[in-house]
Amino acid sequence: MNILTFDPDGSLGALVRASLIAAGHRVSVESNATTAELKLETALFDCVVACTSGMPESLATYLETEWPVLP
Repeated sequence: MNILTFDPDGSLGALVRASLIAAGHRVSVESNATTAELKLETALFDCVVACTSGMPESLATYLETEWPVLP
């Protein structure tokens, strides 16, 4: 799977990335909501993981609107 991990405060992104890569997935970690949106527009992701600090409402709304089937 291609997975985008959103980690705005940098607390868990590296750990999540390492764990998912070890399981055979391709992972991109992003801490900026605007850049995360750009990555979603230009690349194919099967899943988005939001780390413990969550995500800004603007990114959540973007995901709900533009990617409603993305887990």
